[in-house]
Amino acid sequence: IRYDLRIIDDPIDVEAALDNANNDPKVHGIIVYYPIFGQVESFSGTSQDDYLRDSISHKCDVEGLCHMYRTNLYKNARYLDYPTNTKKC
Repeated sequence: IRYDLRIIDDPIDVEAALDNANNDPKVHGIIVYYPIFGQVESFSGTSQDDYLRDSISHKCDVEGLCHMYRTNLYKNARYLDYPTNTKKC
């Protein structure tokens, strides 16, 4: 296993770092150590940490905490590519 530990000095830069990692073809998984902001509200009304959690692509979400995986869990959807059903959650 190879990994690249990326330390972001300023919490404000975490969103940009996540966006860069989401778009980097060499990145196959992202793990974020929370809390970063705690319960500080974001513009969406939820916490800033929730916003960051939802900004991670489902293709890189190792923890399974992004919006797509949580929604599929709630709906009991077992596949990401309905109706072909070849990519399991």
